[in-house]
Amino acid sequence: MRPSEPAPPELSLFALPKAFEGHIGVIQRNAIQSWTRIEPMPRILLLGDEAGTAELAEELDLIHLPEVAKNERGVPLVSSIFAAAEAESPTAWQCYINSDIILLEDFGRALFALAEALKHEEIGSFLLSAQRGHIDQFDPIDFADPVAAKDFAATVARELVWDHKLAVDLFLFSRGLFDAIPPFALGRGAWDNWLLWKAEARGAAVLDASACFGLVHQVHDYAHTGAGWQGAWSGVDSQGNIQLANGHLRSLDQAATHALTWNGLHEGPAIDRCDRLELARARLRSGLRAWYEGRTEAALDFLREGLVQMHRFLPGAACWAAEAADLAAALPQNLDPETFSHKGQPEKALVDLLQAALCRRFAEALEHGAGTGRKRPLYVWGAGEAGRRAADFLLGRGLSVAGHVDSDPATTGSELQGLAVHPPAVLERAAAGGCKAFVVIASMYAAEIETQLETMGYETELDYTR
Repeated sequence: MRPSEPAPPELSLFALPKAFEGHIGVIQRNAIQSWTRIEPMPRILLLGDEAGTAELAEELDLIHLPEVAKNERGVPLVSSIFAAAEAESPTAWQCYINSDIILLEDFGRALFALAEALKHEEIGSFLLSAQRGHIDQFDPIDFADPVAAKDFAATVARELVWDHKLAVDLFLFSRGLFDAIPPFALGRGAWDNWLLWKAEARGAAVLDASACFGLVHQVHDYAHTGAGWQGAWSGVDSQGNIQLANGHLRSLDQAATHALTWNGLHEGPAIDRCDRLELARARLRSGLRAWYEGRTEAALDFLREGLVQMHRFLPGAACWAAEAADLAAALPQNLDPETFSHKGQPEKALVDLLQAALCRRFAEALEHGAGTGRKRPLYVWGAGEAGRRAADFLLGRGLSVAGHVDSDPATTGSELQGLAVHPPAVLERAAAGGCKAFVVIASMYAAEIETQLETMGYETELDYTR
């Protein structure tokens, strides 16, 4: 115990690991071993019956609770995990943590700071969390070796890339705070943000401890969803979680009533340390490294996610990540991630490759299915700013653009940068003449335009694309 600080109440730390196989097995073992070095030592509970869980619990002398309810697709339920942990643990403080999160020694010091702060504040129930950061970690870490632990802490200080405060990987809360949790699917979105809302709705203090410690998230792929990155955020279970949340979603920044510091509690959240541009670049770098190492599915997931995150800095980046096949076709097989990263700006090299691949696809589409021996004309549907940018891009890549198409009578008959703006009838005439045009849609009304094109007999990707 530290002489000037009260000892914190005993803490129960609980998690449900995935199977201890491959890379995910390595990083989960790293995380769980880091928890055993926390002072004061918490009661650690490993839940579930995934391969390797019982063996690791026995090896490290941890508590194992194999019985956890799952949904019809075999995904563990958050409600069952929290209920099982609380039923087994009589401790005043409970803490759920994702099984890939490493905790460093500052977490233990923060427990003392929390106990000291609560001694001076009129706070009943509470929920505490902190901002996470990402790091690429592939090798085992021996936290029992002081030199290895110190070296890893130095690596974290040098390389950690902070995430935004929407994703929450740790919930430390006073016993009894969560008496009823909907049957959320673990490992999918929304449930963490619902817990923040629930604590806020119950009048609990929500504490942002990011000024005291951070959560070290070891980057991994999304194989556990069965549908990759998109499965984690837009799959059946993710959509189910969103429905169960019913709009009650909060980020740590939004919900925080206080920031925990080494000098006590202060109103409002802690400072957000996330640099969103660097966060997107870090995901792209992880993808490039995975591609170089032959981890194809992980690489495509990381690259597509990074390009979506890059959208606010690089308009159009999200659409370039739409199809994994296009992305895979654009990447060279002998990729060197260091020379490819353009001095820390991997998005520039990626965009060059993706744009070239996209234009190759357009050029092939112009030749495909002409039927008359004539080359298909290329039109951009959209006469606004997006249409202008699309035409500039195509012309800059050496493609011949026949003109723009627009449904607005006020624009048809005019010119945009020397290209005529036609009504949609020009596409009907092309189809009637036996040589359909190829259409690039560059408009906010893409869904309506697609319907019009399909009515004319145009087929997606074969005859038009966004």
